[in-house]
Amino acid sequence: MFAVMLLAASVSLAQDKAEETDPLPKTHSDQSIADALFKIAEEKGGVAAVAEYRRLRSEDAGKYDFSEGELDRLGNKMLQAERPGDAIEIFKLNAEMFPESSSAYESLGEAYLSDGQLGMGLVTYKKALALDPENENAAETVRRLEKAGIKEDSELPKPVEETDEEIAVSAKAVKLLKLEGRLYDSYLGKYEFLNSHMVITKKGEKLFIQFGPAAKRELEPVSDTEFSISPIDSIIFKVESDGTVSGATLKHHVHKIFAKKIR
Repeated sequence: MFAVMLLAASVSLAQDKAEETDPLPKTHSDQSIADALFKIAEEKGGVAAVAEYRRLRSEDAGKYDFSEGELDRLGNKMLQAERPGDAIEIFKLNAEMFPESSSAYESLGEAYLSDGQLGMGLVTYKKALALDPENENAAETVRRLEKAGIKEDSELPKPVEETDEEIAVSAKAVKLLKLEGRLYDSYLGKYEFLNSHMVITKKGEKLFIQFGPAAKRELEPVSDTEFSISPIDSIIFKVESDGTVSGATLKHHVHKIFAKKIR
């Protein structure tokens, strides 16, 4: 698979652990602070949820369960909703509240990786490992990141958010290419991201993707521009208004990388 899979595999280990682990025991009350803050986080974002957490902890300390597991659960809900930026805010708060917790830093590192902030992810996982040298997931993630050549300032190129007008213009270009029978041909070529590359080729009416020296994999069409690589991996081509393809977004779970087309 492509390089991001190496990184995403590390993140997936942490995600699976979070999904399988029950929250920590309740402390002061049966009322969940995660449940109380979820709607705020969902509608107003992580920063607003953090502010409300601080207010409630100050004014109603005995009313809610403020345990580490509650914030971890809330942060993971944000990750599952594909909102890593909001998850980062929640996990940063958890690390602040529980500074000696390796698990809190591990979750924060996971969120940084999900947001494409590879350098911050590496730094944070190293912190988790320093707090608990027996944390096997943190150790393996650090090893994978360093093996992939990730530095403390590394970031993945992210896809640019499009306006409704840009989406409409792109759709017209896609429709024209399809009518002219040139849509799939426009996707062919070499794409690069970080220190990796991929090549899109065609045989008959089928498209194939190849990451570096790995074997080719057939792309299964989901729409005119989106194709499935595997049950959890997909690629979405970016068609510009003039019909050219500028790149493609690779998606694995909540992780997204933009690969620029270079030829």
